Amino acid sequence: MDQYIISARKYRPTSFDKVVGQDHITSTLENAIKNNRISHAYLFSGPRGVGKTSCARIFAKMINSNHKNDNSFNVFELDAASNNTVEDIRNLIQKIRIPPQNCKYKTYIIDEVHMLTSSAFNAFLKTLEEPPKHAIFILATTEKNKIIPTILSRCQIFDFKKILVKDIIESLKKLLETKKIKYDDESLMLIAKKSDGSLRDAYTILDQIINLNDTEIKYDQVVKSLSIIDFDFYNKIINLITQDNISESIILLNDLFNQGFSSEDFIMGLLEYFRNLLMTKHEKTIELINYSEKNKTELIEQSKILDHEKTLTCIKILNEFYFKISKSLNKQFLAELCLLELSQSMNAKKKTEKSKIEKKETISIKTKTKTEKSKVEKKEKTNTIITTNPEKEINFARHTLDINAILDNKKEKIEEEGSKKEININVIWTDFLNNIKNTDNSNYQILKDIDPKIENYTIIIKINKEQRDIIKEEAAINKEIKKINKKLNLKFLIKKEIEQTKIITLEEKYNKLLKLNPNIKKLEKKLKIKFKP
Repeated sequence: MDQYIISARKYRPTSFDKVVGQDHITSTLENAIKNNRISHAYLFSGPRGVGKTSCARIFAKMINSNHKNDNSFNVFELDAASNNTVEDIRNLIQKIRIPPQNCKYKTYIIDEVHMLTSSAFNAFLKTLEEPPKHAIFILATTEKNKIIPTILSRCQIFDFKKILVKDIIESLKKLLETKKIKYDDESLMLIAKKSDGSLRDAYTILDQIINLNDTEIKYDQVVKSLSIIDFDFYNKIINLITQDNISESIILLNDLFNQGFSSEDFIMGLLEYFRNLLMTKHEKTIELINYSEKNKTELIEQSKILDHEKTLTCIKILNEFYFKISKSLNKQFLAELCLLELSQSMNAKKKTEKSKIEKKETISIKTKTKTEKSKVEKKEKTNTIITTNPEKEINFARHTLDINAILDNKKEKIEEEGSKKEININVIWTDFLNNIKNTDNSNYQILKDIDPKIENYTIIIKINKEQRDIIKEEAAINKEIKKINKKLNLKFLIKKEIEQTKIITLEEKYNKLLKLNPNIKKLEKKLKIKFKP
């Protein structure tokens, strides 16, 4: 029985042309070997499972590819996570001094180099800057920010990127075809998205699913084994919300919670779903949606119901609730409340349109009834007002004209009184002050603290003599008032001497206080203080 080897190891690339999604790095390294421009130190940084160690091994192998002898003895790998002390680096430096026996170069691959201690980094600095001619260092790390700048400055840095979803799917398809296992696009899309740009993780997930069924990969099995809230769930719940069927949507949400999913998982997934709905609004952005073609068509159909504004408001609501849920104790209730708010925002226009239609219907019914009543009353009047004497008819007509004239006069008086009542001096005065604030600052400084009164469209302002002398261009001030209301006028009255405020000195204040309370003198003696004006 052959020993089982996981796919990530079995299908590890052995040449640059088999490396997935890192063409910008592999082409540079190949050209460096061809042109014999090999540096003494390289740093490969990037997320996990994207091919850093694989590229380091391929590069180390290709450096000595001109030599016929086996060069595997001239490639040394060191795990910095377990060999991170100064002693480990000293041992490495001693080994570096020994030249290779059969080949030109010795390559040292130090994985997870950010795990070295600061003292180990410092011990390694001099050797890294000026190594022997035969030594080449390839440092690999997932956390470049933890490496000290003096190390970074001595290396050629290559940043590995996350592998695209489409590239991961293509790699999975090739693997499944070699194993003759059936698959569907939706399942591979889920695996690729779950791997988060790591091909190694994608292979590991695929091995896990193949253990369930080694003849066919089914969508339901992938969803269950990966504990993913799938596209169908979000599609269904959005359809329920758009139909204002909130009860069914809450039942569906509770079924999801019973399966062990959290409120955060639900809202994050729903945020991604709405983001993809936004992407459907333009032909170019549709390519950015990481769904299968079948799911994309369903999403495009659903986006026709939700316009751009509604989608954006839903994203804002979800974003707010995500932060609330992270701090809340009752997370399930908040998730349900989130559905209610989404339903209200989506169906707000529908409800307003319904209310408008209902109002129109009620108004039309009322108008119909009024017209019918008026018709009946007119008929009754025509039947009752039948007279034989023409003189009486003329007197009756005159009498009705007099009543109408009286009613018109009353209406005019009521309108005048109403217009007077409508004038709010506080509102007018604040508007007036705002208008002259920038254009007439000197008058503004005097008038801002005055309390005006109004009598028969005349604004009365009481000021003292000094203020009256300062105020300029009374006509210009009146113009500003008339801009607000044409009927208004401004009148200045000078205060009487009694009304004008008198400035009281500190000594006068003190004497008044003594009259009110003579005990102040005793307090002064006790505290040994004396009033000085």
